[in-house]
Amino acid sequence: MPKFIVYFAQLHEDFRLPELDALSKLENVRVEYDPHSYIRSSPFLVVEISSSEQAAKLVRRAILIRSIIEYWGSGRTYSDVYAEVKHERERWALYKTSSFKFTVDAFGKSLTQDEKVQVINGFSFLEFTGPIRMRNAQAEFFVCEEHDETRDPKIWFGRVVGTGSRDLIDRFDVKKRKYLGNTTMDAELSLLMANQAQAQDGMFVYDPFVGTGSFLLTCAHFGACTVGSDIDGRQIRGTAGFKRGVDGIRANLAQYNVESHVIDTAVFDASRNPWRPGPLFDAI
Repeated sequence: MPKFIVYFAQLHEDFRLPELDALSKLENVRVEYDPHSYIRSSPFLVVEISSSEQAAKLVRRAILIRSIIEYWGSGRTYSDVYAEVKHERERWALYKTSSFKFTVDAFGKSLTQDEKVQVINGFSFLEFTGPIRMRNAQAEFFVCEEHDETRDPKIWFGRVVGTGSRDLIDRFDVKKRKYLGNTTMDAELSLLMANQAQAQDGMFVYDPFVGTGSFLLTCAHFGACTVGSDIDGRQIRGTAGFKRGVDGIRANLAQYNVESHVIDTAVFDASRNPWRPGPLFDAI
């Protein structure tokens, strides 16, 4: 199968592979990789996926994945990368006249603008003749230098085929919410948990420690029906927390227009819950 480079955010390193595996099941995309090749201190992982379309589908709602890149080459030096890229000359013809852009990044060091231009010019052998477009280019090419004191440097190159949904972190930023409590879960973690729960249309999700409803919000955003409970009803009602005088969780549900996906909230001790025995929820 074709190889792709997963470009992770360098955060919550222990949850990056679990999210990747959960998204693979959720999107029904077969992903193959060697778990032993995963390095916590590196933002890159090489995986195998059947097509670019499937790769883009895999990461479209990812939180800890910045982008996924069709693998064209890698190596310790640019000469190594050029040599590998030149082995696949038939790829170039597909993008010879397409509009394009280059994104140059570095991990573990900073590159000046002049250095980035020099990197881009080094790939002039590709002989693309299409227009350069910084927005809405038909093809985006990615170059990244990876530097780490514990490993040899490595350079990665390929074509970007999909991006994650890290923009949702800003959308659900707790600082922007109408109601905020002293135990409110941050947006990134609640979105990540929703992905690991594989929240989607047709699912019934329960949060036994609902607090101010962060997990309900993100699961509902992805289409799941949700319900929550807490031993402290003040958090639910909005009579406790940093932003009081609003309608508690309901204020946040209205803000994000997900009221129809949140069935209700209740106050009780989760260890003495009223739920009937047997399967009831798809995720907790």
